[in-house]
Amino acid sequence: MKKLKSLLLSGFLFVYSSCSVRSQTAEQLCEQPIKTRFNQLPANVVTNETISLDYLTFPSLWWAIEQFDPFYGQFAERWAAYPDQKRIDLVVNRQLWALLDYAQRYSYVNHIGNVAREYQYDLRIVSFPRQCLATYSCQKLTDLQENCSIHFDSLGLAGLVKKKK
Repeated sequence: MKKLKSLLLSGFLFVYSSCSVRSQTAEQLCEQPIKTRFNQLPANVVTNETISLDYLTFPSLWWAIEQFDPFYGQFAERWAAYPDQKRIDLVVNRQLWALLDYAQRYSYVNHIGNVAREYQYDLRIVSFPRQCLATYSCQKLTDLQENCSIHFDSLGLAGLVKKKK
């Protein structure tokens, strides 16, 4: 039990040996402009529609999004990775987001955020029209440690409280 408690207390202290410095807080991530339509993005931005016949696309979220989708392919609508900002924007269906309780939202953001972290990217969950729902961001502490956190939009409380019947 003591070991489990210490694991829970350590929470978001991850060991990762080759992390770049990302200094944005969750609030700063949500303050950046949100693009929910990706038809006029710069050439270096990778989206869910980016396909290469010559090399693996980096970052690659296809498998993670399919694997962790709580609505069997209906939840994540599109995503874009911005290499210059080291950020991934994942557009989700707002109505389905509202159906998830806090634990389900946390689990989803944590799973996809871990994948983004492996690519040294922060994650922002957004919905149409331009609402930041959640972020997963990491701060480098030392060469071997980062402190990662999940932040939910305080205004998006639908689904967080159990409704009385």
